[in-house]
Amino acid sequence: FYSKTSTLLISDSISDCLDISRDKVTKSVDKFTRRGSGYVFEKIVDVCLHVLPYRPLSGGSHIPLPKKLQGKRCLLNHRNFHDNYCIIYCLLSALFPELSATESPEAFSDYMKYLKFDNVPFPVPVQDIHKIEKMNNLRINCFGYDDSLQTGIFPCYVSKVQNPDAINLLLIQNEAGNSHYILVKSLDALLRNKTKHLNGMKHCFRCLQGFRSIRLRDRHMQICNQFKSVKIQMPFKGSILKFDKFKALLKFHVVLYCDFEAFLKPIENEYSISTSTTF
Repeated sequence: FYSKTSTLLISDSISDCLDISRDKVTKSVDKFTRRGSGYVFEKIVDVCLHVLPYRPLSGGSHIPLPKKLQGKRCLLNHRNFHDNYCIIYCLLSALFPELSATESPEAFSDYMKYLKFDNVPFPVPVQDIHKIEKMNNLRINCFGYDDSLQTGIFPCYVSKVQNPDAINLLLIQNEAGNSHYILVKSLDALLRNKTKHLNGMKHCFRCLQGFRSIRLRDRHMQICNQFKSVKIQMPFKGSILKFDKFKALLKFHVVLYCDFEAFLKPIENEYSISTSTTF
Protein backbone atom coordinates (compact mmCIF):
# COMPACT_ATOMS: atom_id res chain seq x y z
CA PHE A 1 0.00 0.00 0.00
CA TYR A 2 1.27 3.45 -0.81
CA SER A 3 0.23 7.09 -0.56
CA LYS A 4 0.15 9.77 -3.22
CA THR A 5 3.16 11.92 -4.05
CA SER A 6 3.06 15.30 -2.29
CA THR A 7 4.95 18.52 -2.91
CA LEU A 8 6.37 20.33 0.13
CA LEU A 9 7.33 23.97 -0.31
CA ILE A 10 7.69 24.90 3.39
CA SER A 11 8.89 22.82 6.33
CA ASP A 12 5.83 23.72 8.44
CA SER A 13 3.60 21.51 6.28
CA ILE A 14 5.56 18.27 6.84
CA SER A 15 3.30 17.01 9.65
CA ASP A 16 0.15 17.74 7.62
CA CYS A 17 1.58 15.89 4.63
CA LEU A 18 2.42 12.84 6.75
CA ASP A 19 -1.10 12.80 8.20
CA ILE A 20 -2.62 12.85 4.72
CA SER A 21 -0.34 10.02 3.57
CA ARG A 22 -1.18 7.92 6.64
CA ASP A 23 -4.91 8.39 6.08
CA LYS A 24 -4.54 7.37 2.42
CA VAL A 25 -2.75 4.12 3.35
CA THR A 26 -5.31 3.36 6.08
CA LYS A 27 -8.21 3.78 3.65
CA SER A 28 -6.46 1.56 1.10
CA VAL A 29 -6.07 -1.22 3.67
CA ASP A 30 -9.74 -0.97 4.70
CA LYS A 31 -10.89 -1.03 1.09
CA PHE A 32 -8.71 -4.06 0.34
CA THR A 33 -10.07 -6.11 3.24
CA ARG A 34 -13.72 -5.15 2.58
CA ARG A 35 -13.58 -6.37 -1.02
CA GLY A 36 -13.30 -9.98 0.10
CA SER A 37 -9.59 -10.52 -0.39
CA GLY A 38 -9.50 -13.07 2.43
CA TYR A 39 -6.58 -11.34 4.10
CA VAL A 40 -6.64 -9.98 7.66
CA PHE A 41 -4.45 -7.02 8.58
CA GLU A 42 -2.17 -8.04 11.45
CA LYS A 43 0.74 -5.59 11.73
CA ILE A 44 2.99 -3.13 9.91
CA VAL A 45 6.30 -4.74 9.00
CA ASP A 46 8.05 -1.89 7.22
CA VAL A 47 7.48 1.75 6.25
CA CYS A 48 9.43 3.45 3.45
CA LEU A 49 9.58 7.21 3.02
CA HIS A 50 11.13 8.50 -0.21
CA VAL A 51 12.23 12.16 -0.31
CA LEU A 52 13.53 13.89 -3.44
CA PRO A 53 14.47 17.53 -4.12
CA TYR A 54 11.72 19.46 -5.90
CA ARG A 55 12.82 21.34 -8.99
CA PRO A 56 9.72 22.79 -10.72
CA LEU A 57 9.81 23.22 -14.50
CA SER A 58 9.96 26.87 -15.51
CA GLY A 59 10.88 28.78 -18.64
CA GLY A 60 13.76 31.26 -18.64
CA SER A 61 16.31 32.77 -21.00
CA HIS A 62 17.07 31.64 -24.56
CA ILE A 63 18.05 28.04 -25.30
CA PRO A 64 18.80 26.74 -28.82
CA LEU A 65 16.33 24.28 -30.25
CA PRO A 66 17.13 20.56 -30.01
CA LYS A 67 18.63 19.14 -33.19
CA LYS A 68 15.45 17.31 -34.22
CA LEU A 69 13.38 20.50 -33.92
CA GLN A 70 15.73 22.78 -35.82
CA GLY A 71 14.22 23.88 -39.10
CA LYS A 72 10.64 23.60 -37.83
CA ARG A 73 8.92 26.71 -39.17
CA CYS A 74 5.99 26.18 -36.82
CA LEU A 75 8.20 27.13 -33.82
CA LEU A 76 9.19 30.66 -32.76
CA ASN A 77 12.23 30.73 -30.46
CA HIS A 78 12.72 34.21 -28.99
CA ARG A 79 16.32 35.32 -28.42
CA ASN A 80 16.02 36.68 -24.88
CA PHE A 81 19.57 36.12 -23.64
CA HIS A 82 19.38 38.59 -20.75
CA ASP A 83 15.93 38.05 -19.16
CA ASN A 84 13.43 35.36 -18.23
CA TYR A 85 10.39 36.82 -20.04
CA CYS A 86 10.19 34.21 -22.80
CA ILE A 87 6.60 33.33 -21.93
CA ILE A 88 5.58 36.99 -22.31
CA TYR A 89 7.17 37.16 -25.76
CA CYS A 90 5.40 33.94 -26.76
CA LEU A 91 1.98 35.18 -25.68
CA LEU A 92 2.42 38.57 -27.35
CA SER A 93 3.58 36.95 -30.60
CA ALA A 94 0.44 34.81 -30.57
CA LEU A 95 -1.88 37.74 -29.80
CA PHE A 96 -0.45 40.37 -32.17
CA PRO A 97 0.06 39.36 -35.84
CA GLU A 98 2.77 41.97 -36.33
CA LEU A 99 4.91 40.10 -33.77
CA SER A 100 4.24 36.60 -35.09
CA ALA A 101 7.70 36.30 -36.68
CA THR A 102 9.72 38.51 -34.32
CA GLU A 103 12.48 36.87 -32.26
CA SER A 104 14.19 39.97 -30.85
CA PRO A 105 12.93 41.08 -27.37
CA GLU A 106 13.44 44.77 -28.20
CA ALA A 107 10.36 44.75 -30.44
CA PHE A 108 8.05 43.87 -27.52
CA SER A 109 8.70 46.87 -25.25
CA ASP A 110 5.58 48.76 -26.37
CA TYR A 111 3.33 45.70 -25.97
CA MET A 112 4.25 44.57 -22.44
CA LYS A 113 1.42 46.67 -20.96
CA TYR A 114 -1.24 44.48 -22.59
CA LEU A 115 -0.57 41.49 -20.33
CA LYS A 116 -0.92 41.08 -16.57
CA PHE A 117 1.57 39.06 -14.51
CA ASP A 118 0.78 40.16 -10.95
CA ASN A 119 2.47 37.99 -8.29
CA VAL A 120 3.79 35.55 -10.91
CA PRO A 121 7.52 34.67 -10.47
CA PHE A 122 9.99 34.72 -13.35
CA PRO A 123 10.98 32.33 -14.78
CA VAL A 124 7.35 31.18 -14.75
CA PRO A 125 6.79 27.62 -13.41
CA VAL A 126 4.39 25.42 -15.35
CA GLN A 127 2.03 25.20 -12.35
CA ASP A 128 1.55 29.01 -12.46
CA ILE A 129 0.34 29.13 -16.06
CA HIS A 130 -3.27 28.95 -14.87
CA LYS A 131 -2.78 32.28 -13.05
CA ILE A 132 -1.71 33.96 -16.28
CA GLU A 133 -4.75 32.48 -18.02
CA LYS A 134 -7.14 33.84 -15.42
CA MET A 135 -5.65 37.35 -15.32
CA ASN A 136 -5.54 37.73 -19.11
CA ASN A 137 -8.57 35.65 -20.17
CA LEU A 138 -6.44 33.29 -22.25
CA ARG A 139 -6.27 29.57 -22.97
CA ILE A 140 -2.70 28.27 -22.76
CA ASN A 141 -1.42 24.73 -23.30
CA CYS A 142 2.16 23.75 -22.52
CA PHE A 143 4.03 20.75 -23.96
CA GLY A 144 7.38 19.26 -23.07
CA TYR A 145 10.05 17.66 -25.23
CA ASP A 146 11.73 14.30 -24.66
CA ASP A 147 14.05 13.01 -27.38
CA SER A 148 13.50 9.41 -26.28
CA LEU A 149 9.81 9.48 -27.29
CA GLN A 150 8.60 8.66 -30.79
CA THR A 151 7.24 12.15 -31.41
CA GLY A 152 9.34 13.85 -28.72
CA ILE A 153 6.30 15.86 -27.60
CA PHE A 154 4.18 15.25 -24.50
CA PRO A 155 1.67 17.44 -22.59
CA CYS A 156 2.85 19.27 -19.43
CA TYR A 157 -0.21 21.47 -18.86
CA VAL A 158 -3.52 21.33 -20.72
CA SER A 159 -5.87 24.24 -20.09
CA LYS A 160 -9.36 23.80 -18.68
CA VAL A 161 -10.49 27.13 -20.14
CA GLN A 162 -13.26 26.81 -22.73
CA ASN A 163 -11.87 29.03 -25.47
CA PRO A 164 -11.49 27.95 -29.13
CA ASP A 165 -8.33 30.06 -29.56
CA ALA A 166 -5.60 28.23 -27.66
CA ILE A 167 -2.00 29.39 -27.35
CA ASN A 168 0.41 26.44 -27.39
CA LEU A 169 3.85 26.60 -25.80
CA LEU A 170 6.76 24.18 -25.94
CA LEU A 171 9.05 23.92 -22.90
CA ILE A 172 12.55 22.70 -23.75
CA GLN A 173 15.46 22.00 -21.39
CA ASN A 174 19.22 21.82 -21.88
CA GLU A 175 21.81 19.61 -20.19
CA ALA A 176 22.47 22.27 -17.53
CA GLY A 177 18.84 22.05 -16.37
CA ASN A 178 17.78 25.45 -17.77
CA SER A 179 14.35 25.68 -19.41
CA HIS A 180 12.85 27.94 -22.05
CA TYR A 181 9.36 28.54 -23.48
CA ILE A 182 8.90 28.49 -27.27
CA LEU A 183 5.76 29.48 -29.17
CA VAL A 184 4.12 26.70 -31.18
CA LYS A 185 2.41 28.35 -34.13
CA SER A 186 0.79 25.10 -35.24
CA LEU A 187 0.63 21.98 -33.07
CA ASP A 188 -0.61 19.94 -36.05
CA ALA A 189 2.47 20.92 -38.04
CA LEU A 190 4.76 20.11 -35.10
CA LEU A 191 3.32 16.59 -34.87
CA ARG A 192 3.14 16.02 -38.61
CA ASN A 193 5.95 13.43 -38.61
CA LYS A 194 4.02 11.26 -36.18
CA THR A 195 2.15 9.43 -38.98
CA LYS A 196 2.74 8.66 -42.66
CA HIS A 197 -0.33 10.62 -43.77
CA LEU A 198 0.63 13.56 -45.94
CA ASN A 199 -2.64 15.40 -45.36
CA GLY A 200 -2.91 17.56 -42.28
CA MET A 201 -4.06 15.71 -39.16
CA LYS A 202 -5.96 17.43 -36.35
CA HIS A 203 -4.52 16.52 -32.96
CA CYS A 204 -6.00 16.27 -29.50
CA PHE A 205 -4.26 18.51 -26.96
CA ARG A 206 -4.41 15.86 -24.21
CA CYS A 207 -3.30 12.59 -25.82
CA LEU A 208 -1.82 14.05 -29.06
CA GLN A 209 -3.81 11.53 -31.08
CA GLY A 210 -4.29 12.61 -34.71
CA PHE A 211 -7.61 12.67 -36.60
CA ARG A 212 -8.41 13.30 -40.25
CA SER A 213 -10.99 16.00 -39.56
CA ILE A 214 -11.85 18.59 -36.92
CA ARG A 215 -15.23 16.92 -36.42
CA LEU A 216 -13.62 13.59 -35.47
CA ARG A 217 -11.13 15.30 -33.18
CA ASP A 218 -13.81 17.33 -31.38
CA ARG A 219 -15.94 14.24 -30.88
CA HIS A 220 -12.92 12.43 -29.41
CA MET A 221 -12.08 15.36 -27.10
CA GLN A 222 -15.53 15.23 -25.50
CA ILE A 223 -14.43 11.93 -23.98
CA CYS A 224 -10.70 12.66 -23.66
CA ASN A 225 -11.37 15.85 -21.64
CA GLN A 226 -12.73 13.70 -18.83
CA PHE A 227 -9.25 12.27 -18.19
CA LYS A 228 -5.85 13.66 -17.33
CA SER A 229 -3.35 14.43 -20.06
CA VAL A 230 -0.87 11.61 -20.63
CA LYS A 231 2.70 11.02 -21.76
CA ILE A 232 2.77 7.94 -23.98
CA GLN A 233 6.04 6.03 -23.75
CA MET A 234 6.42 2.65 -25.43
CA PRO A 235 8.97 0.05 -24.24
CA PHE A 236 12.37 0.15 -25.87
CA LYS A 237 13.23 -2.56 -28.38
CA GLY A 238 14.55 -5.62 -26.59
CA SER A 239 13.09 -4.69 -23.19
CA ILE A 240 11.19 -7.42 -21.32
CA LEU A 241 8.21 -7.05 -19.00
CA LYS A 242 8.24 -9.91 -16.52
CA PHE A 243 5.81 -10.82 -13.75
CA ASP A 244 7.51 -11.61 -10.44
CA LYS A 245 4.86 -10.89 -7.75
CA PHE A 246 4.03 -14.54 -7.20
CA LYS A 247 3.42 -14.04 -3.49
CA ALA A 248 0.43 -11.84 -4.35
CA LEU A 249 -1.31 -14.51 -6.43
CA LEU A 250 -4.73 -15.88 -5.47
CA LYS A 251 -6.26 -19.10 -6.81
CA PHE A 252 -9.37 -18.79 -8.99
CA HIS A 253 -11.24 -21.39 -11.02
CA VAL A 254 -11.68 -19.07 -14.03
CA VAL A 255 -9.50 -16.16 -15.12
CA LEU A 256 -10.51 -13.58 -17.76
CA TYR A 257 -8.07 -11.14 -19.35
CA CYS A 258 -10.24 -8.45 -20.96
CA ASP A 259 -8.82 -5.73 -23.20
CA PHE A 260 -5.27 -6.69 -22.25
CA GLU A 261 -3.06 -4.12 -23.98
CA ALA A 262 -0.03 -5.98 -25.32
CA PHE A 263 1.80 -6.74 -28.52
CA LEU A 264 1.61 -10.52 -28.95
CA LYS A 265 4.26 -12.26 -30.99
CA PRO A 266 2.77 -15.12 -33.11
CA ILE A 267 3.98 -18.62 -32.27
CA GLU A 268 5.36 -20.26 -35.41
CA ASN A 269 4.54 -23.87 -34.55
CA GLU A 270 1.98 -25.82 -36.54
CA TYR A 271 1.66 -28.43 -33.78
CA SER A 272 0.83 -25.94 -31.02
CA ILE A 273 -2.65 -26.31 -29.54
CA SER A 274 -4.40 -23.24 -28.17
CA THR A 275 -6.22 -23.72 -24.86
CA SER A 276 -7.55 -20.14 -24.70
CA THR A 277 -11.06 -19.02 -25.64
CA THR A 278 -11.90 -15.58 -27.05
CA PHE A 279 -15.30 -14.00 -26.40
